[in-house]
Amino acid sequence: MATDDDIRQLCEGVIITTLARRDGVAAVPVTAKTLPCIVEMMRAENNKKTRDDGNCDNDADGNQPFSPGELRFVIKEGRNRQIRKMCSTLGLEVTSLHRVAFAGITLHGCEGQGEYVDLTEDEMITIGGGPTREERRSPEEKARRKLKKQNKKRK
Repeated sequence: MATDDDIRQLCEGVIITTLARRDGVAAVPVTAKTLPCIVEMMRAENNKKTRDDGNCDNDADGNQPFSPGELRFVIKEGRNRQIRKMCSTLGLEVTSLHRVAFAGITLHGCEGQGEYVDLTEDEMITIGGGPTREERRSPEEKARRKLKKQNKKRK
């Protein structure tokens, strides 16, 4: 089970080695410290999974299983097998991983295995699909922005 010192080290970043890939082709191994991240120990409270800050991470029915020693990570980078390697560096065993969000997109609305929901227009923009913000602007907004840009050039 992770100690407070383990959690502090994980939060500050640990040195791991990953393979740098470019266009799907494996490159040389890269050894570097991970970016700082958020790591929280989960605890059981009234059959609900609760973070140490007191906030609950449960679905509407409170049906999330709790395992002793469970950690919650919020990372800023997504290196290959990053969480497994971070934990391994400190001698911690990872028995399972569950991604709850990516780039602000959650699994909200997907209640069972294999279910899906269509992405919203904002979510499509977040991941680089769908219309751009410029394409979504009204003609009036486009004209206003163009005028503002021209006025800046004159100054």
